[in-house]
Amino acid sequence: MAALDRNSIKGGAMKITTIAAVFLLIAGPAAAGLEGVTIHIDEPTAGEAFAVSVQGILHDSCWSLERHSVDVGDGVIYVNVYTLIVSGGCLTVVTPYTVDTLVTVPTPGEWLLRAVEIHVTHEGVPPRPDEVMEIPVTVRAAVGDDDTFWSAVKALFR
Repeated sequence: MAALDRNSIKGGAMKITTIAAVFLLIAGPAAAGLEGVTIHIDEPTAGEAFAVSVQGILHDSCWSLERHSVDVGDGVIYVNVYTLIVSGGCLTVVTPYTVDTLVTVPTPGEWLLRAVEIHVTHEGVPPRPDEVMEIPVTVRAAVGDDDTFWSAVKALFR
């Protein structure tokens, strides 16, 4: 790929703008969907809420962010983001989104954080497959949990 410098661009700003617009029209929808998951703490603690963000891109003007939900169980933390797809007259407007939520995990250990973009459609709109992004999460025991546990064990032998 050739390098661009100030002299080679001179007078070509319109060409670059046009190329960028065409790139967005062509590559925009293909690059849309889930983009990232962020946990806003180094070590989550069992029983304490921690912040999670899910980032994504809506494909075009026919997509909207509807709601989100959090489900925790069986070693998996689900952060479900529901996007609604309607049909007709869609503009290629790529829109980034961020969903921020709080998550509380009941027990320490290894967990899997699974972000799922669930595509909801109206009648007559063909469904699209859901998008999934996963990251492992280590949840530590709360301070004092070990003390409480060992106190209970000692009480059994008294």
